[in-house]
Amino acid sequence: MKKSLYSALLLIGISLVPLCGFAGFDMNAVKDLYQPTQRSRLYSKDPAYTPNYRFGIKYTFMPYQDPDMHEAIDTNNPLLNPAYDSYNLIVIVNKFDRRDQWGRAQTMRVYKRNVKENDGLIYYWYVSTGMDGFGTNAGYFVPQSFSSRHWSSQYDAPMRSSVFFLGGKALHASIDSDSLKALGTPYSHGCVHVEDNRAEELFHLIGHSGYGSVDLIDQKTGKLKLENGRAIKVQATKTLIIVH
Repeated sequence: MKKSLYSALLLIGISLVPLCGFAGFDMNAVKDLYQPTQRSRLYSKDPAYTPNYRFGIKYTFMPYQDPDMHEAIDTNNPLLNPAYDSYNLIVIVNKFDRRDQWGRAQTMRVYKRNVKENDGLIYYWYVSTGMDGFGTNAGYFVPQSFSSRHWSSQYDAPMRSSVFFLGGKALHASIDSDSLKALGTPYSHGCVHVEDNRAEELFHLIGHSGYGSVDLIDQKTGKLKLENGRAIKVQATKTLIIVH
């Protein structure tokens, strides 16, 4: 049976403390118990791969609470953009407050194709993007790799449920108490922090969106990249990650 990071921390008497820079604590002990995974281009190659994953979030680590879904229903729906027809899942990360088009700052909207309720909007969550000096790149991205129990060598800290979208930047779980309290504000070092249960759900949603031929989207403009008037096709996970 796989143990979560929380179980590992409890085994050594630590529970949801700020892990980065925790004075006097042996991070190697946490890392050994955590059993880090390596980045894999395919969801199916990650140890957490679950073909029959049961979706639906039942738990929340307090003090986190979701924002009101109703305030996101009338924002721009990316599923209506024909340029994105080859993508089964679209994740929108909103860094700034643009409620007329994109909604509240520091939120994430998750859209799933062929879902009738709320026109495909299945989740609306608070997130944390990069703080001052550690910006999260804006743009249009496809997942580059998966690592369900990733370990950051740069910050010597866990990154649960990581989906990398640009170099070392990923959507991943926010697991320590300070990060949980900060959701809804810029707090990360460039990644996108998501509450742990939601990050796990997102990891599997993206994995289950499929892998195959998609239309290449320009990272800066969000428009189709064309060659001789036709959309350029690439092989990728069928999720589009939009960071505004």
